[in-house]
Amino acid sequence: MSALDPVRLRADFPILATEMRGRPLVYLDSASSAQKPRAVIEATRALYEEGYANVHRGVYQLSERATEAFESVRPRVARFLGAPDPRGVVFTRNVTEAINLVAASYARPRLREGDEILITAMEHHANIVPWQLVCEATGARLRVAPIDDDGALMVDELERLLGPRTRLLAMVHVSNALGTINPVEEVVALARERGIATLVDGAQAAPHDEERGQQDQAEPEAGQVGVHVAPPAGGDEAAREAARCRGTNCAHQFTPASINTL
Repeated sequence: MSALDPVRLRADFPILATEMRGRPLVYLDSASSAQKPRAVIEATRALYEEGYANVHRGVYQLSERATEAFESVRPRVARFLGAPDPRGVVFTRNVTEAINLVAASYARPRLREGDEILITAMEHHANIVPWQLVCEATGARLRVAPIDDDGALMVDELERLLGPRTRLLAMVHVSNALGTINPVEEVVALARERGIATLVDGAQAAPHDEERGQQDQAEPEAGQVGVHVAPPAGGDEAAREAARCRGTNCAHQFTPASINTL
């Protein structure tokens, strides 16, 4: 589509053909729960009607077909996101689970009393509470980079807060509340220069071009399509961890760099 065609786009979503209080439905809560287009609904129906079985667990034909279909999505998602290696794409149920996975498997075992996690003042609840719990359990300190009166991230202040005890930077790519698009490439570069891993909540950016284009192992993000985690400079943790543990039973072993790395 060369130009946005709202009528055509609307026709892709069956639920938008319904009425609410006698008027055509206008749905404005996609930041919380996105409606599903016809292609997704039909693919889901076809799975349950024709191809549903456990993946990675059965040796019978239906399970093998389901596993093949499941794994065929991983490189497609990697291409969509610009990820350099499909093995760095790990599927979770939602962004909250992905961030909690990073917090539990990567941050909590590594942090010690006096270490710091840096977030921003525009984070979603799901990118605040996991770090509060990690800090409570480890004695680490949670610090917050401010935003200005226009809702923009104050990068200079964030850079100042990237100190010698900072072990992880967690930030949103596109704010679901403010619409702010953060300069993630710039910020991730600042963190990597200091050997700091970065998690980027990419839930709102994933459907847009802002989310694409891995540049030099950019950031880790958590989104409906991915949480991405950037390892410190020189790190190649994603591929190694994914190669060791590609099955769904091993999800607890993945580090942030293994979760939808961009």
